[in-house]
Amino acid sequence: MISGPLNNLSDLPPEEEQMNSMLKWWNYVRWLSTITFLSVGIIQMSLSGASFSVTAFILTLVAITLLNIAYSLWIKNFKYNLVFPIIHNFMDIIIFSLAIFMTGGIHSPFLWGYLIPILTSSITIGIRAGFLASMFSVVALLIVAYFTDQVALSPVNNAAALNVYKWDSKTILSFVCLFLMVYFISSFLANTLRVQNNHLKNLNLALREKNEMIVNSQKKLLEMERRDTIYQTALTLQHEINNPLTILSLNTEMLAKETAGLQNERLIKITDSVQRIARILGQIRVLHSQTIKTRDALSGCNIIDLENIESVNIE
Repeated sequence: MISGPLNNLSDLPPEEEQMNSMLKWWNYVRWLSTITFLSVGIIQMSLSGASFSVTAFILTLVAITLLNIAYSLWIKNFKYNLVFPIIHNFMDIIIFSLAIFMTGGIHSPFLWGYLIPILTSSITIGIRAGFLASMFSVVALLIVAYFTDQVALSPVNNAAALNVYKWDSKTILSFVCLFLMVYFISSFLANTLRVQNNHLKNLNLALREKNEMIVNSQKKLLEMERRDTIYQTALTLQHEINNPLTILSLNTEMLAKETAGLQNERLIKITDSVQRIARILGQIRVLHSQTIKTRDALSGCNIIDLENIESVNIE
């Protein structure tokens, strides 16, 4: 789900960036509808003999402009919640209902204004919201038509009123079909985009997991290579030290035999050191590559425990 302020599109995941781009695109459509509303109003006012409330037109234009500004600010500091879109679309329906009522009711040139909250609900909130907006628009249109007829038909006879009601019924039915058709089309397109966004989000998560697995595998390979290097180094040291140590050990033993019965401290120290080195080499000799790789050499653990080496006799 989308969350957090959308101040920089480059910092967004692709699916959220696509959603924000769609909302911005729809914001442009809303402003275009405002310009259309202004143009139709000017044309209507310029017609000779047209009954048109200039005050109602100006107030409606100001209200629509304020709603568009609020919608633009919401997109700029976007946080996905349902409270603002629901209130915003409800205000759209109310304002257009008042505008239609004050500019001729069912004969108003602004009946198309109900399409704005229907499309906004389908795109911004979801399929159910678009359906509810279309139903609310139908109810609002019926209410506007009823009150307009009550005002217009008060001095008219019953025959004229019947003709007006017939004409209003056909007009309302036509607009109901239009509202539902727009709802179905917009909901299908918006839902398709949401499905694509969810699919893209899942692909991004899977790709992120694969990248983490690759990075971890590379780290393990590096550790294995470094441990293998340690093992090879240990074998090399064992081989290089073994020959001179053997010579030193044999000569020390011969010297000890020649000086049998004498307590030579230096000779004892040399013998102990030679035996210690021999035990170390014996420990290296029994190590294998597999056991080396299973030890955590990179964490600082000793490959060979120099403090607990069992005695190894050099033949």
